[in-house]
Amino acid sequence: MNYTTQFRVLALSATPGADGQSIQQVIDNLLIAHMEVRTEDALDVRPYIHGRQVRCRPLLSHSQGGRGSPAPSVYCSARLAPQMEKLVVPMGDDLSSVRDQFKQLMVPCMQRLQRAGVLQVSDPDKISPFLVVRQREYFAAWPYARKQFIDVGAIYNDLAMLHSLSHAYMMLHYHGLGPFFAHLKTLRDDETEMRNSRAKQELLHRSEFQTLMRELEQRVRVAEAAQFGEVYRASLT
Repeated sequence: MNYTTQFRVLALSATPGADGQSIQQVIDNLLIAHMEVRTEDALDVRPYIHGRQVRCRPLLSHSQGGRGSPAPSVYCSARLAPQMEKLVVPMGDDLSSVRDQFKQLMVPCMQRLQRAGVLQVSDPDKISPFLVVRQREYFAAWPYARKQFIDVGAIYNDLAMLHSLSHAYMMLHYHGLGPFFAHLKTLRDDETEMRNSRAKQELLHRSEFQTLMRELEQRVRVAEAAQFGEVYRASLT
């Protein structure tokens, strides 16, 4: 059977890559000769985009009597003809404090990966589980000559730890304090998860992590007690 290199591929992608290098890899692998980029502000796209109105609603923190710990930064969309209204619920002060503490715990792992040339992102807010998976694939494709002078096992351990931490960070933003604490508790207590990881042992022995876990445990316990009290009072009525 004869083969030819003269072929044409027409494709659309909303997620071509997390950075320029990843996008270039897609272009090279598919032998793409021409590429066009569109955003919602493009003139030929704008007629098909709904208008949006943005409103901010205050978020009751747990200390203000909220039930449990509501998820921060929740986006609720309600379709309005012909507009779409986006309700942005900002993160409360309590959760912002937890977020800032946790971001500092992500920094050492990120810095080691940056020094090794595996990670180009320095802002924890820009880290996602998907990005970490892509960087792991990028590192796995390195030639042997580039890997022979670095500790490959340590790099994979740091990538695994950063993946877990970025997942916890996402849980905090989109699901709230309870799921965030549950994920970190599993990471801490599950001896089978990253058992021999230096990155995990370093995290568990950091005083900042231990302080954060004690604070989270106390907050979750108070929230659960408050919720139980509400259920009990409702049962009496």
